[in-house]
Parts: sequence; structure tokens; C-alpha cells
Amino acid sequence: MKKIINKIIKTNHSPIKTKVLTLSLVVLLIDFFTKELVMNNLKLEHDYQVIKNFFYLFYTKNTGAAFSILTNHVYLLIIVALIVLVLLNNYISKLKKASKLEIISLGLIIGGMLGNLLDRIIYKSVIDFISINIFNYRFPVFNLADVSIVVGAILLIISLFKEDSLHKKTK
Repeated sequence: MKKIINKIIKTNHSPIKTKVLTLSLVVLLIDFFTKELVMNNLKLEHDYQVIKNFFYLFYTKNTGAAFSILTNHVYLLIIVALIVLVLLNNYISKLKKASKLEIISLGLIIGGMLGNLLDRIIYKSVIDFISINIFNYRFPVFNLADVSIVVGAILLIISLFKEDSLHKKTK
């Protein structure tokens, strides 16, 4: 396994791409292991209270995307994910320089996308298990890959705004 990982990471990649792929791999592995723990230790569709009236574990399978949109369109979601991953790969390949924030954001997004993509390919659904209740509103159940994608997207937006403001200052 180590040889395969080294081959993927060292195959003529720029230092930026190597860093993004390394973080993506870490996110993917954490996502994979948490989902394995859930599938092997929790009952499907059963609520486990962790913090009263706030945080629950609820193992479910989502055949759609966020908020269960496009339910039962697994193959469409696989195709969309593959297209986005190819576009992100092309974007990263063309980067001559990138901030740490941009590298982290791209690594989080790609790692999260890969985690959910593998679920869709293997299980024909995404394994979700985190359930939050705030002010008596129960958010849709999600997983660590989802968190990674959302946090990565927010960081990428911040990174782009910071880069834009730096360009304005230098002009």
C-alpha cells in the first residue's frame, strides 16, 4: 500500500499538487475509517444520543446529494463528481503558486469528494451518521466527507478573497 501511495504522490507532480493530494488522502482515510466504525458498530436508522438535545449519531444511507436532493440518482452524482474532480485536477496542475489556505481548501474538497464518491460506487449510497439539533431544528444527517467539502469550500472562498485584495493592494 505504501508503494502505491508513494507512486501516486511522486508521479511528476508539482509540490502544490503533492501537498493537495497528500491532504486529500488523509481526509479520505479518516472518512473511510469513521464510516467503517459506524457501519460495524451502529444499527441502521437508529438514534444514539451523544450530547443531549444537540449531538446524535444516526447511521443512514443517502442515495442523493446534500439535503437528499437528487435522491436515487446515484450514477448521475458519480458522473458529476468525476467531472468536478477532473476539473479540480486540471486547475491544480496549472497552479504555479498557491497559498497554504488554498492548498488546504483544495485538499479538503477533493478528499471529501473522493470519500463520498467511493461510497456511491461501493454502496450505491453515501454513509451518513452525524446529526445535529440546534434550537429544535434537526439538520439533515451528514458525514465527515461532507464537513470536509463545506469547510474546504469556505476556505477556498476566503483564499480567493484574500488573493483578490492582495492584487488590489499591489496595483
